[in-house]
Amino acid sequence: MLKRLRALVGDQLPIVASLDLHANVSADMLQLADGLVAYRTYPHVDTEATGRLAAQLLERRLQAGQRLPMAWRRVPFLIPINAGCTLIEPAASLYAQLPEVDARQGTLSSIAMGFPAADIDCCGPCVWAYGEQAEAVVQQHWTALCQPPQRWRISLPEPLAAVQQALALAEHASAPVVIADTQDNPGAGGDSNTTGMLHALLQAGAGRRYPGQVALGLLYDPEAAAAAHRAGPGARLSLSLGRQVSTLPGQLSDPPVQAEVTVRALFEGSVRLLGPMLHGLQSQLGQAACLDVDGVLVVVASGKIQMLDRELYRCVGVQPETMKLLVNKSSVHFRADFTPIASHILVARAPGPMPADPASLPWTRLGAGVSAVIEGA
Repeated sequence: MLKRLRALVGDQLPIVASLDLHANVSADMLQLADGLVAYRTYPHVDTEATGRLAAQLLERRLQAGQRLPMAWRRVPFLIPINAGCTLIEPAASLYAQLPEVDARQGTLSSIAMGFPAADIDCCGPCVWAYGEQAEAVVQQHWTALCQPPQRWRISLPEPLAAVQQALALAEHASAPVVIADTQDNPGAGGDSNTTGMLHALLQAGAGRRYPGQVALGLLYDPEAAAAAHRAGPGARLSLSLGRQVSTLPGQLSDPPVQAEVTVRALFEGSVRLLGPMLHGLQSQLGQAACLDVDGVLVVVASGKIQMLDRELYRCVGVQPETMKLLVNKSSVHFRADFTPIASHILVARAPGPMPADPASLPWTRLGAGVSAVIEGA
């Protein structure tokens, strides 16, 4: 897009753009644009603030009458999506320093974590800055990010272990325990339809231990949602829930769950989201239903969105604040609306199409000098 814009307007008209924190930033992008500014939060709750920073950068560029000094540097390893959450360490401290450093040095700097499942040569984290002190600021941020690299490693429990840990925590917790089903996140490459976490909940007897206080959502299953609508509230019916899908080459996710379910509630239409991620926007769910599967409330829908807002539970009568255990098909964005009500947050490695560890992906085009494996002791 930047190439097309530059071809249309020529070299003299300034172009400034805002980027997602997960942008894979190329050298061409930095050369074509007079300024680029990335989000500083993940979950992304600073879209408006980033727009203001982009406007300020454009104003500085116009006042200077020429391009501002710019420096950039690529990070030599890929960072797992879950590790990039700016609500937890090490990303929290890394991003918290940006405003203070910029104010002191007179720069405007960005750190893009990259999207670590894009098989392109510019995949990976990147640091850049504008201003007279850009070189020094980039070096400072790059050092803070890279040393030591093993801080960015993640270790996630398998589905049954995560559920068992969550149940032990829930026994003494006064607020819900939340598990993220990160590898089936439809915001990062999944389809929100795998069943590994549901199998684990049923195997552990979570719904029998806390009937009606364990919920999973959203499960993208238009057929199940339609069947529930045909049957109506209170109906009991046999359903096949979820899909078995390809994950890594030669590997499959868990099979569908065959179960007798009770239809607890129905919904059809769009949901107005009220959480900090997408506040005020409408999410089109189409037909949705709350299904009771051996005490576990499964929210199925014919629309696809990651579970990043409590309203996606409430629309079918599930009150997330009153649950003992919630399983959300999301990686990090759910934290914006669920952290305030959660006693504990776990992230599980259930089989799914979006591997949590970039090292497990079959790379063919990763750029020279960038590793999918985080080295170090």
